[in-house]
Amino acid sequence: MENPTIKVSRGGKVIGDYSSEDIVKHLASGKIVKTDFYWKAGMSQWERLLNFPDKPIAASEKNGGKLPTPPPLPEVTIFHSSTGNTIPNFEIIESFGIVTGICVRCPTTRQHWGAIKQGLFDKGGEFKGLLELGGQMEAFEVMCEQARKTAFEKMILAAKNMGANAVIAVRHDSVEVETVGMRATEILCYGTAVKVIPSSN
Repeated sequence: MENPTIKVSRGGKVIGDYSSEDIVKHLASGKIVKTDFYWKAGMSQWERLLNFPDKPIAASEKNGGKLPTPPPLPEVTIFHSSTGNTIPNFEIIESFGIVTGICVRCPTTRQHWGAIKQGLFDKGGEFKGLLELGGQMEAFEVMCEQARKTAFEKMILAAKNMGANAVIAVRHDSVEVETVGMRATEILCYGTAVKVIPSSN
Protein backbone atom coordinates (compact mmCIF):
# COMPACT_ATOMS: atom_id res chain seq x y z
CA MET A 1 0.00 0.00 0.00
CA GLU A 2 1.31 3.45 -0.95
CA ASN A 3 2.50 5.72 1.87
CA PRO A 4 0.66 9.07 2.33
CA THR A 5 3.46 11.36 1.11
CA ILE A 6 1.41 14.01 -0.71
CA LYS A 7 0.27 17.07 1.23
CA VAL A 8 -2.99 18.83 0.35
CA SER A 9 -3.79 22.40 1.41
CA ARG A 10 -6.85 24.62 1.33
CA GLY A 11 -7.19 28.23 2.41
CA GLY A 12 -3.56 28.49 3.50
CA LYS A 13 -3.69 25.38 5.74
CA VAL A 14 -2.58 21.78 5.22
CA ILE A 15 -5.71 19.63 5.44
CA GLY A 16 -4.02 16.22 5.23
CA ASP A 17 -1.33 13.86 3.97
CA TYR A 18 -2.53 11.45 1.29
CA SER A 19 -1.32 8.85 -1.13
CA SER A 20 -1.96 9.47 -4.81
CA GLU A 21 -4.60 6.71 -4.69
CA ASP A 22 -6.36 8.53 -1.83
CA ILE A 23 -6.33 11.79 -3.77
CA VAL A 24 -7.91 10.23 -6.84
CA LYS A 25 -10.57 8.65 -4.61
CA HIS A 26 -11.27 11.81 -2.59
CA LEU A 27 -11.49 13.94 -5.73
CA ALA A 28 -14.19 11.59 -6.97
CA SER A 29 -16.07 11.74 -3.65
CA GLY A 30 -15.74 15.51 -3.22
CA LYS A 31 -13.76 15.38 0.04
CA ILE A 32 -11.08 17.38 -1.70
CA VAL A 33 -11.60 19.54 -4.78
CA LYS A 34 -9.67 20.53 -7.88
CA THR A 35 -9.03 24.05 -6.54
CA ASP A 36 -7.09 22.68 -3.53
CA PHE A 37 -3.31 22.69 -3.70
CA TYR A 38 -0.96 19.69 -3.45
CA TRP A 39 2.76 19.18 -2.93
CA LYS A 40 5.06 16.18 -2.87
CA ALA A 41 8.82 15.78 -2.55
CA GLY A 42 10.56 16.85 -5.74
CA MET A 43 8.08 19.69 -6.51
CA SER A 44 9.41 23.25 -6.28
CA GLN A 45 6.05 24.75 -5.37
CA TRP A 46 2.43 23.95 -4.54
CA GLU A 47 0.19 23.25 -7.52
CA ARG A 48 -3.55 22.98 -8.02
CA LEU A 49 -5.15 19.54 -8.07
CA LEU A 50 -6.48 20.65 -11.43
CA ASN A 51 -3.14 19.40 -12.72
CA PHE A 52 -3.13 16.17 -10.71
CA PRO A 53 -2.86 13.01 -12.87
CA ASP A 54 -5.99 10.93 -13.35
CA LYS A 55 -4.01 7.83 -12.40
CA PRO A 56 -1.96 7.31 -9.21
CA ILE A 57 1.63 8.50 -9.45
CA ALA A 58 4.65 6.93 -7.83
CA ALA A 59 5.38 8.22 -4.34
CA SER A 60 8.69 10.01 -3.81
CA GLU A 61 11.29 8.25 -1.73
CA LYS A 62 12.06 9.63 1.70
CA ASN A 63 15.34 11.44 2.18
CA GLY A 64 17.14 9.94 5.17
CA GLY A 65 13.85 8.75 6.63
CA LYS A 66 12.35 12.25 6.55
CA LEU A 67 10.35 14.09 3.93
CA PRO A 68 11.85 17.39 2.81
CA THR A 69 10.20 20.58 4.06
CA PRO A 70 7.53 21.84 1.63
CA PRO A 71 7.67 25.41 0.30
CA PRO A 72 5.46 28.11 1.91
CA LEU A 73 1.74 27.66 1.37
CA PRO A 74 0.04 29.99 -1.11
CA GLU A 75 -1.95 32.54 0.84
CA VAL A 76 -3.67 35.91 0.61
CA THR A 77 -2.33 38.53 3.02
CA ILE A 78 -4.34 41.51 1.73
CA PHE A 79 -8.00 41.80 2.68
CA HIS A 80 -10.25 42.29 -0.34
CA SER A 81 -13.72 43.76 -0.70
CA SER A 82 -16.00 44.23 -3.68
CA THR A 83 -19.55 45.29 -4.49
CA GLY A 84 -19.57 42.47 -7.05
CA ASN A 85 -20.00 38.77 -6.43
CA THR A 86 -16.39 37.91 -7.25
CA ILE A 87 -12.86 39.20 -6.62
CA PRO A 88 -10.93 39.58 -9.89
CA ASN A 89 -8.05 37.10 -10.23
CA PHE A 90 -9.13 35.18 -7.11
CA GLU A 91 -11.24 32.09 -6.51
CA ILE A 92 -13.71 31.68 -3.65
CA ILE A 93 -13.00 28.48 -1.73
CA GLU A 94 -15.17 29.02 1.35
CA SER A 95 -18.18 31.14 2.34
CA PHE A 96 -18.94 32.21 5.91
CA GLY A 97 -22.30 33.86 5.26
CA ILE A 98 -23.58 37.38 5.83
CA VAL A 99 -21.41 39.79 7.80
CA THR A 100 -22.49 43.23 9.03
CA GLY A 101 -21.16 46.42 10.53
CA ILE A 102 -23.37 49.11 12.04
CA CYS A 103 -22.83 52.69 13.16
CA VAL A 104 -25.39 55.05 14.69
CA ARG A 105 -24.24 58.66 14.63
CA CYS A 106 -25.72 62.07 15.27
CA PRO A 107 -24.10 65.43 14.51
CA THR A 108 -21.78 66.96 17.06
CA THR A 109 -22.73 70.40 18.35
CA ARG A 110 -20.15 71.96 16.01
CA GLN A 111 -21.47 70.01 13.01
CA HIS A 112 -25.07 70.90 13.89
CA TRP A 113 -24.50 74.65 14.13
CA GLY A 114 -22.09 74.56 11.21
CA ALA A 115 -24.79 73.04 9.03
CA ILE A 116 -27.31 75.67 10.16
CA LYS A 117 -24.81 78.42 9.31
CA GLN A 118 -24.18 76.88 5.85
CA GLY A 119 -27.92 76.72 5.27
CA LEU A 120 -28.50 80.38 6.16
CA PHE A 121 -25.41 82.15 4.88
CA ASP A 122 -23.22 81.93 1.79
CA LYS A 123 -19.43 81.55 1.94
CA GLY A 124 -19.05 85.31 2.11
CA GLY A 125 -21.19 85.48 5.23
CA GLU A 126 -24.16 87.10 3.45
CA PHE A 127 -27.71 85.95 4.23
CA LYS A 128 -28.89 83.75 1.36
CA GLY A 129 -32.44 84.98 1.27
CA LEU A 130 -35.62 83.02 1.88
CA LEU A 131 -35.67 81.44 -1.57
CA GLU A 132 -32.10 80.15 -1.32
CA LEU A 133 -32.03 78.68 2.18
CA GLY A 134 -30.57 75.18 2.49
CA GLY A 135 -28.31 73.61 -0.14
CA GLN A 136 -25.19 71.53 0.29
CA MET A 137 -24.20 71.03 3.94
CA GLU A 138 -20.59 69.92 4.18
CA ALA A 139 -20.76 69.45 7.97
CA PHE A 140 -23.38 66.72 7.56
CA GLU A 141 -21.43 65.18 4.66
CA VAL A 142 -18.45 64.74 6.99
CA MET A 143 -20.68 63.11 9.61
CA CYS A 144 -22.20 60.68 7.10
CA GLU A 145 -18.80 59.77 5.64
CA GLN A 146 -17.45 59.08 9.14
CA ALA A 147 -20.45 56.83 9.85
CA ARG A 148 -20.04 54.90 6.60
CA LYS A 149 -16.33 54.40 7.25
CA THR A 150 -16.95 53.17 10.79
CA ALA A 151 -19.65 50.72 9.65
CA PHE A 152 -17.38 49.41 6.87
CA GLU A 153 -14.44 48.91 9.25
CA LYS A 154 -16.68 47.05 11.73
CA MET A 155 -17.87 44.76 8.92
CA ILE A 156 -14.30 44.00 7.85
CA LEU A 157 -13.26 43.26 11.45
CA ALA A 158 -16.23 40.91 11.89
CA ALA A 159 -15.31 39.11 8.65
CA LYS A 160 -11.69 38.67 9.77
CA ASN A 161 -12.89 37.22 13.09
CA MET A 162 -14.88 34.64 11.10
CA GLY A 163 -11.72 33.57 9.25
CA ALA A 164 -12.49 35.36 5.98
CA ASN A 165 -10.01 37.32 3.88
CA ALA A 166 -12.56 39.03 1.62
CA VAL A 167 -16.10 40.40 1.56
CA ILE A 168 -18.17 40.37 -1.63
CA ALA A 169 -21.53 41.93 -2.54
CA VAL A 170 -20.83 44.86 -0.20
CA ARG A 171 -23.79 47.20 0.33
CA HIS A 172 -24.66 50.22 2.48
CA ASP A 173 -28.07 51.07 3.90
CA SER A 174 -29.23 53.92 6.13
CA VAL A 175 -32.23 54.90 8.22
CA GLU A 176 -33.02 57.71 10.64
CA VAL A 177 -33.30 56.88 14.33
CA GLU A 178 -35.23 59.35 16.47
CA THR A 179 -35.65 59.57 20.22
CA VAL A 180 -36.88 62.33 22.51
CA GLY A 181 -35.02 65.47 21.53
CA MET A 182 -32.43 63.66 19.40
CA ARG A 183 -32.19 62.41 15.83
CA ALA A 184 -29.43 60.16 14.55
CA THR A 185 -28.54 58.26 11.39
CA GLU A 186 -28.00 54.50 11.38
CA ILE A 187 -25.58 53.25 8.73
CA LEU A 188 -25.50 49.52 8.00
CA CYS A 189 -22.74 47.96 5.92
CA TYR A 190 -23.15 44.32 4.93
CA GLY A 191 -21.89 41.68 2.54
CA THR A 192 -20.84 38.04 2.26
CA ALA A 193 -17.67 36.99 4.06
CA VAL A 194 -15.55 34.56 2.01
CA LYS A 195 -12.07 33.08 1.80
CA VAL A 196 -10.28 33.49 -1.52
CA ILE A 197 -7.07 32.20 -3.05
CA PRO A 198 -5.22 33.41 -6.16
CA SER A 199 -6.77 32.12 -9.36
CA SER A 200 -4.83 29.52 -11.32
CA ASN A 201 -5.82 31.21 -14.61
